Amino acid sequence: MRSILRAFFDLVVDIVRIIVRIFASPPPPPRGYGDYDTDVWRWDPRRKRWVLRDSESERKGYNCTEYCIARIEGRAPLWGGDEDETTETEEIEDKLKELGWHRGDGECNCGTGEGQTRDCVVVYACHDVVVHAAILDKVHGDWGGKASAAGPIERYRRPEDYFNESGEVPADCEMRFYCPPEPIPGEQKTDEWLHENAREQA
Repeated sequence: MRSILRAFFDLVVDIVRIIVRIFASPPPPPRGYGDYDTDVWRWDPRRKRWVLRDSESERKGYNCTEYCIARIEGRAPLWGGDEDETTETEEIEDKLKELGWHRGDGECNCGTGEGQTRDCVVVYACHDVVVHAAILDKVHGDWGGKASAAGPIERYRRPEDYFNESGEVPADCEMRFYCPPEPIPGEQKTDEWLHENAREQA
């Protein structure tokens, strides 16, 4: 009798664990939000974006604009040390122009579809002050950015999704799109590579 009770108790415990695991798991992303390896990326259902797990557990001090320029130039992001080697938030538009990119809010036609521009950066400005930047991923077709100097790497489906979960652009903010005159050859560095190789300058 005791063994039967023990077996029944163990069965109940297993069932409870399964139920807890099901309800504790975040809901999967809606269709169209990318197919990512969930061992590497975490889906944030509240803010509707993917978050690189390693960049949450090991924070690195470079910012969103340095992330974008490093990805364009195919190099590791930097922070600290000589500021001439990094891209500060307010410098992003001048740096893009220095690289030959131009602002084309209605001309860049950013995306990964037929005839679209795969090399795109969106600069977010509120009250005419740059607050963030993100870059289009050529493979996944979504937008990648670093949340902040102390934050993780994130991916969102549409550029406007940066502002909030509804994707509504605040009245005092705007998105400025930049693209180069010609496609940039070669593959982009992955977010995993950028995070692993990012380093602080001496």
